[in-house]
Amino acid sequence: MTDRKPVNIGTHFPSSQDKIYCFLEFGGAKKETSVDVVWTLGQLEMGRVNLPVRRFPLFRTWATKTIFGMKGDWKVEVLDDKGVLIRSAAFTVQ
Repeated sequence: MTDRKPVNIGTHFPSSQDKIYCFLEFGGAKKETSVDVVWTLGQLEMGRVNLPVRRFPLFRTWATKTIFGMKGDWKVEVLDDKGVLIRSAAFTVQ
């Protein structure tokens, strides 16, 4: 992240990388709410964080996951306040 914007966006990362970021941008939220960001390695949930979503014309936030050199196929999912999937992204740590 640089100036609250993602850099080096990708789907393959070296195991030497310390952290992975999930950048979120919401436009015109009608009410204050929250989302869960869920990190999964294979079938194992490795982390979950709840983030507020504020009522602004443009709201940005992010979640991070320290990967400790854990190689494999990862997935990050963003769930709304009812647990419904909003978006997911897959990536590989090599």
